[in-house]
Amino acid sequence: MKKLTFVFILIGTFLQAQINTLRFDEQGEFKILQFTDTHHNPTSKTSFETFETMKAVIIKENPDFIVLTGDIITANPALDGWNQLAEVLAPFEIPWTVTFGNHDEEHDLSKEDIYQTLRKKPYFIGEKGEVSGVLNFAQPILSHNENKAAAVLYFVDSHDYVKNPMLGTYDWIKQDQIAWYQSTSNQYKLNNGNKVLPSVMFFHIPLKEYDYIDMDSKKVGEKRETDGVASSEINSGLFAAIATQKDVMGVFVGHDHDDNYIGVYKNVALAFGNVTGTDAYGTLERGGRVITLKENQFSFSTHISTPKKTDFEYYYPAGLSPIKEDTKVLKAQNITPKNRGLAYTYYEGNAEKVADIKNLKAKKTGVVSTIHIDEAEQEDHYAFQFSGYFYAPETAYYNFYIYSDDGAVLSIDNQVIVDNDGGHSARRRENKVALEKGFHKLNLAYFEDYMGQVLEVGFSSISIAEQVLDSENLFRD
Repeated sequence: MKKLTFVFILIGTFLQAQINTLRFDEQGEFKILQFTDTHHNPTSKTSFETFETMKAVIIKENPDFIVLTGDIITANPALDGWNQLAEVLAPFEIPWTVTFGNHDEEHDLSKEDIYQTLRKKPYFIGEKGEVSGVLNFAQPILSHNENKAAAVLYFVDSHDYVKNPMLGTYDWIKQDQIAWYQSTSNQYKLNNGNKVLPSVMFFHIPLKEYDYIDMDSKKVGEKRETDGVASSEINSGLFAAIATQKDVMGVFVGHDHDDNYIGVYKNVALAFGNVTGTDAYGTLERGGRVITLKENQFSFSTHISTPKKTDFEYYYPAGLSPIKEDTKVLKAQNITPKNRGLAYTYYEGNAEKVADIKNLKAKKTGVVSTIHIDEAEQEDHYAFQFSGYFYAPETAYYNFYIYSDDGAVLSIDNQVIVDNDGGHSARRRENKVALEKGFHKLNLAYFEDYMGQVLEVGFSSISIAEQVLDSENLFRD
């Protein structure tokens, strides 16, 4: 009997080790399904519709991992609710975890009690952590063909409420949690030959920096909350740590039930999940958010998934979505230029806007392999006109940017795409356009008035990371 018990212990230990191991598939992908704000009431009949939503989306998406980002069981008896949740997830045999929200501890179980309950449930993974809160932990995703970390998932307790009303309503992530993240990130970097690992982070209450997503012209999704982002009024400093570490590509939260948008701030994607709970407030169709990571790439794709539809596809880092049927696509030119690079004309004289270039005297012409102003013969008061073709390798959205001092305007197929005109110090402007695969007429006008001069032009697409325009994509007659 003792031998049999020992065998069962070994088998159980082996299975738990298998469950705790996350790994990219043979195609180098790893799919995460985020549910949030289920607000399950174990005694409410309508609340069980939430579980039906979850099951439908799980079957539809077949994820590798499931995370519930807070406000999960929000009524007594809480233990019954957590047991019901685990029973719903167990048959799928998919590893899962949770982060806590501001309502999860309001009932008859503490976060410590909940953790001790969940850690015994089938397919649950998670560690209590040794810093403020419960369930602060990092979970590596192993390479598809090696037993080494290829990406990292971070889970953080964003706490609930502050005791001092002078500090606002919601609590904030603490300094010891931030220090833990930085230390853990540094250790993964050290173990990876001093290169950071692509990572994403999950918690419940959004950061203050979510306020800035309104400025991202490429943000995708619904923004229906009328009172702004319900973040802590105190900035925790976590975003500064993320921006400094340069490993976390995206942060995924819940809390604001009527928001499910995603955008980029300072090169970090900030996203809301999609409300899941039937008994939760809000008008969005119930569902989840899917995040698909790519092995050995600082990129991911994401979309909102409900039982009835897939919506708001988004690709990081380009910040672009696939072309839809009603999208206006600029047709490719019926031409195949064989010469790489662009033709340019150099002018001298005073200009205060791009339109003034036509009044300047042309000094010389030539050819360049990439857009630059090295051919200028004086420090101030000059201009360039670049012309040729941009080759779009696929039919897709392309995001073009200009970083210039002073003004510059980029036109594709005689349409102004990026307008950075006027006298100004160095600044960036960008815009996207849908292009058919093939060659497209390109014109760039630039002028330098006085004091400081810079010009950089680049692009990205869903499948192309941001890069400077060069001879790989520039052609001329």
